[in-house]
Amino acid sequence: MREKQRLADRARRELPRQHRVSLIEETSVSTALFDSALADARGTRATRIIDDKLGRRRDATARLSVLGLFVAMSLHGRERHHRMHAVEWVRKLNSLNNHQLRQLGMPQWKRDSGGYDRVWRLHDRICKLLATGWDHVDAGTGEILEINSDWFMSETILSSVPLDLIQGAAIAIDGTDLPTHAVVAFDVKDEHVDRGGTPGESNGKSIESGAKAKVYGVGPDGRPIFTKDFDARAGHRSAVNSRRAGPYIGRELHIGATVPALTSTDGVTYANFGPAVPSFVVVARATPAGTHRGNAVTDLLLGASEAGYCAEVLADGGYTLMRAETFHFPLQAAGVGLTMRPASHQVGEKAGLGRAIVVDGQIFSDLLPQELRDLRLPDRSSTQLQIAEVTAKYNRRAAFRYGHHQTSVETGVTRWMCPVHRGTVRCRANARSMRNSKSAPLVALAEGVSTCCDGVVSVGADQLPLRQRTIVGTTAWHAAFARRNLIETVNSELKDTFVRLDAGFVRTFNSTKISMALAFTLAGYNHRALSRWNKDQELRALDVGQPKKRKPRTGRLARWEDIGQPGTSRRRTG
Repeated sequence: MREKQRLADRARRELPRQHRVSLIEETSVSTALFDSALADARGTRATRIIDDKLGRRRDATARLSVLGLFVAMSLHGRERHHRMHAVEWVRKLNSLNNHQLRQLGMPQWKRDSGGYDRVWRLHDRICKLLATGWDHVDAGTGEILEINSDWFMSETILSSVPLDLIQGAAIAIDGTDLPTHAVVAFDVKDEHVDRGGTPGESNGKSIESGAKAKVYGVGPDGRPIFTKDFDARAGHRSAVNSRRAGPYIGRELHIGATVPALTSTDGVTYANFGPAVPSFVVVARATPAGTHRGNAVTDLLLGASEAGYCAEVLADGGYTLMRAETFHFPLQAAGVGLTMRPASHQVGEKAGLGRAIVVDGQIFSDLLPQELRDLRLPDRSSTQLQIAEVTAKYNRRAAFRYGHHQTSVETGVTRWMCPVHRGTVRCRANARSMRNSKSAPLVALAEGVSTCCDGVVSVGADQLPLRQRTIVGTTAWHAAFARRNLIETVNSELKDTFVRLDAGFVRTFNSTKISMALAFTLAGYNHRALSRWNKDQELRALDVGQPKKRKPRTGRLARWEDIGQPGTSRRRTG
């Protein structure tokens, strides 16, 4: 077999470059796998809408249909360590039998070198349509859909997700680097990285100052172009085991994975979560590196909230450092909770609301002791004992917080009650508070002050952008924020275990083609996550209510229930 392949490769040297690659797939596609990919392609609206928009002739569809192309990309996207190259899709089509080809509506598909050209042309036409975009009116519902590459990615990803499993779930959002396949002439310095500032500026410096890389021009966004991939930009990526932190050229893939939602909490000591859910990727978008992260994902999260599977968002500092107008406020207005770890400049005492003060995004009473006002979260190098000591201080501080009293649905204004009137703090100036538990802290008013507060405080929706359901640093907050580790697991699979999102994952400079390839890869990851979930559920079902069965013990005393009671003879088995 290898000798025949070697002779065939030698004979193809006279052919054009795109025809030299072997298009033969040695393994066939199982019926179950094919039926699953076919169900995904038929279940999404993208297949029908794009097919209608293209308006291809019947003989062209018989040679290669839109359904067939999507099924081939879906089959390839489920393989481990795959690369999204067009030749791999052709090999998948060549591996299908005649019955499977007829199901795809392409009985005239020919397993020859011309298959690559047909796949490339159809894929290119679809990407050009998605790049331009158009408005589609659903004939049945009258709904107007804005068709573009983002819509296609969302439809393709969700086609692989059983939505009933994730209703009411939360979303953990994170970004990962996707380097470009283009060659960079020189090293790119950090001063060229746009961290979400105004166009034309980055870190307070001009993008043209001190440029070390060859600049091909300035893009529509006012940022320099360093490669022949004109949509790629310079960005900064964090360190991992295989490389250091630093700048790179390419795109950033923003992904949101489902995690259990926070159902109930007192904000301090406990946090209860909803049922466990598979870690599906439900929102995703590839943007030029260095693009404002808030603008990249906010509309995706709001759309997921309307669909019912984004009751809460867990985000890292890359998103929560942005201006509140672009990330925090839209989520608050939609009723989506936010769990985050505040950055160093976001913690500490801030401007208050009358006598009340704001600490770490939460309203506290001015009775809060000075030693509890400036606390710092433990870092990664802290021991469990150190974490417990710091958490205890945060729990003590939480007793002095204002409690949520009322919310105006029309205006979004919230009303807050001081801790003395709520009963979490005792004060002799308020006789009723002394009836509360003796475990509540006892405080004294300052000289010349006769009351503990100015009454119920009304706060506008824009005055507490960093507010969370759990108080930062407390036991409940640590439990709530720990769910974000699940998105790191998803990132790890997309960077190493399942696929490798590096410079060779795609070999195109077209952003729409890259997004289309990523859509089928993420859908393949969702199928992998669903398969693991189903296996875990089966194993758990077997363990529940099943007594442990052991063989009779021989040569020693029997089990406790078989041993004779006092006053009777002890017996042995075996």
